[in-house]
Amino acid sequence: MRTNRRNAVLTHFRRRSGRYNRSSNWVGDRELLDTIFALAEVRGGETVLDLGSGGGIDCFLAAKSVGPSGRVIGVDMTPAMVALA
Repeated sequence: MRTNRRNAVLTHFRRRSGRYNRSSNWVGDRELLDTIFALAEVRGGETVLDLGSGGGIDCFLAAKSVGPSGRVIGVDMTPAMVALA
C-alpha cells in the first residue's frame, strides 16, 4: 500500500476512534451480533482472531463464547482503536 494512502486510512480511523462504537450502526444491535456468533459456531476453548477489531466489542463478545479455556486476539492497524479497546 502506498504510504500516502496508508496515512489517509490511519488518519481516518484515528479521528473516528473516539466515536467509533457510537457511529457503527451494527455495534448496538445485540440480536445481529448474537446471530453472527451463532453462524460462526464459536465454541468454548477455541481461538478467535478478529482482524480490524476497532473498539473491541466483538472481541469482548467472543471472549464470552470461548470461555476461560479459549483465546481471543484482536488486531487493528491504528493505535487509537487499540487504545479504545
